[in-house]
Amino acid sequence: MSSEQNEINEIIDIKEILDDINLNLLNIHTRLLSIETTLNYINTSTHNMDQHISFVENVFDVVKKPFVNVLKWYNKDLDKIDKINLDKLIKDKQM
Repeated sequence: MSSEQNEINEIIDIKEILDDINLNLLNIHTRLLSIETTLNYINTSTHNMDQHISFVENVFDVVKKPFVNVLKWYNKDLDKIDKINLDKLIKDKQM
């Protein structure tokens, strides 16, 4: 082969390598776009979940105090009922 033919072959080889690199870059770019799309979806979902959690925490804070008061009231009455029942049981045993 002549020197000129060798140079042409080398140029063809380099072009094939560059074409492969370009194809790989296109594939990487496509995958990167897919990853970005997925990440944007996840970020949106995460933001929505953060809003929901904040809402639930706020509702809990609003409901907590009255609910605790109701429970205290209810338990207070239960303690009285238990004491009355206990007193009755003791009296019955003594008889």
